[in-house]
Amino acid sequence: MKPIGIQRIQKRLESIVPHLDMADFASRPQQAESASLSRALAAYCVKVLGETDDATAAQSVTDSFHDRGIDAIFYDQRSSRLLIVQSKWSAGITWKDSGEFVSGVQRLITLTGRHFSQIQRSLNDQMKSKSPSEMRRRSCLLLSIMDQPRRIRQR
Repeated sequence: MKPIGIQRIQKRLESIVPHLDMADFASRPQQAESASLSRALAAYCVKVLGETDDATAAQSVTDSFHDRGIDAIFYDQRSSRLLIVQSKWSAGITWKDSGEFVSGVQRLITLTGRHFSQIQRSLNDQMKSKSPSEMRRRSCLLLSIMDQPRRIRQR
C-alpha cells in the first residue's frame, strides 16, 4: 500500500489525467498508468505555479521520446515567466536524466535542436519573440519527483 501522502497527490493528479494526450502509450498499456501519472505531475506543477486550469496545464506537457528531459513547458504571460518542468512519478532521477534536462534547457534557450518541434510549438508567439537573455532572467526550472520512501537498512 502506498503512503497516505502519495495517495493524496495521486488523487489530485487524477483530475488532470483525462486531459493528457496518451496516444503514444496505446501499444504499451502496462506502462500507461505510470506515464500518465508522471505527465500529470508535470502538468500539476504548471497548474499550481502558472495558476491555470487542468486542461491548459495538460496542454503544456511535452513528454515524448525526443523531449530532451523537458516534460512540460508553459509561458505565463501574466508574470512573463517560462516554467520548464521535468517530472518523475517513480524511481527517482538519475544523473543521465539530470544531464539530459540541463542539455534540453540549454538547447531551448538557444533555440537549437532538430527534435524540439513539439516543445517549440507549445511556446506561444509572444514567448518566441523573447531574446535568450530575457528567457534566462525569467525562467523557472522545476524538478518534481514522486517516489515512495525507502527504508534504510540498519546494520
